Amino acid sequence: MFALAALTAGLGYIVRIRDGEVFPGLIETEFPLGDIENKHGFYDGDFFIEGEGYSRYVRATIAKALADLELTPNWIDFDSNHNPHRVSSLTSANSQNETLCRDRFDTQDKELRLKLWGLNSAQKISRSRLMTVLED
Repeated sequence: MFALAALTAGLGYIVRIRDGEVFPGLIETEFPLGDIENKHGFYDGDFFIEGEGYSRYVRATIAKALADLELTPNWIDFDSNHNPHRVSSLTSANSQNETLCRDRFDTQDKELRLKLWGLNSAQKISRSRLMTVLED
């Protein structure tokens, strides 16, 4: 659909003129830290904007959250139609034992949240709201 493509490309707002209904293209959203391991995390990767600079921002945010747990991510680097910011494993300067790293992550991943900026249209509810803004 043209309007969704234009919103994504422009990363701005769509406004319905007759009543001023606004649909923002970018939003800040919280995700569970566990999404970094999930193929379908971050709304199946649809939340992310394309671009190298943006990818660096996402990975730096994830790495910072993991550094607070004294963990370092090992990224899965391949093209995917799904979540492109997944980790294959975790390491720690204090321990090379992957089981200990997993245990540390597993005890925190349900509680810790990541705040990221990305595409508002990635959520189903947002897509349906966009459709109402575009209706006559």
